[in-house]
Amino acid sequence: MKVSIIIAGVNPQFIQIILDSLLNQSLQPFEVIISEDGVKPEMEKLIEAYQLKVKFRLIHLSEPHQGFRISYIRNKAAAIAKGDFFIFSDGDLFLHKRFVEDYTKAMDKGVAFIGTRSFVEKSYTSKILSGKKAPNSVPITRLEKNTINAIRIPGVHKFLPSISYPEDKRGGLISVHREDFFAINGYNEAFKGWGREDTDFVCRLFYHRVEIRKLKFAGLTYHLWHPIESREYLNKNDSILQDTIKNRLVFCELGVSGHLNK
Repeated sequence: MKVSIIIAGVNPQFIQIILDSLLNQSLQPFEVIISEDGVKPEMEKLIEAYQLKVKFRLIHLSEPHQGFRISYIRNKAAAIAKGDFFIFSDGDLFLHKRFVEDYTKAMDKGVAFIGTRSFVEKSYTSKILSGKKAPNSVPITRLEKNTINAIRIPGVHKFLPSISYPEDKRGGLISVHREDFFAINGYNEAFKGWGREDTDFVCRLFYHRVEIRKLKFAGLTYHLWHPIESREYLNKNDSILQDTIKNRLVFCELGVSGHLNK
């Protein structure tokens, strides 16, 4: 089983912590693709340095910044990914040392696993960034939200029911088989700005009869503090999502197909 981890990134400091957390995985992925929203020389230098350290295939894609286009940069990376399974993650999440191991044990074709995150407080985020290394763990007292998601109890997710109502679930941290991803044409690039593209993705997988499950108490991630993104496009994005839900849409027109064979 080959696993491709696709990370949508914009902040080189955050990506350094993420790559450091990938160096220490109990099970290495097949490849990691950093899909950058913007073109920063420091990001290129950082990834070139890590390409000499890592044991997996490490690829860097960059696209000139034209607003928040996370669907676009995820699809661009997925179009070249070689793994049997994709794990999509955000560029503000660093990974527990057993993240890849936990996901690899759980993943199956026809099943998508939504991950969880705990939120690191601002002062401890600054400490992590200044040290330029991912900590082995984050003290519960230095988490500001979702502290229960920092507890690892492998295997518990097997006893939890699958999700029957996906319309309020977020899929920014999610695993999916490549065939299921391409069957719905990936993420919908009609979404501009922050919000709802990940819920739309989960809904369309569900309508395609992919089982949606939570990988609870495993595959842990830690969210680095940063200012909240602008919500200026949220109303428009809500409308696109509601159309998907109302019509139980599976396939999106503006998807990963636009990046294939380029």
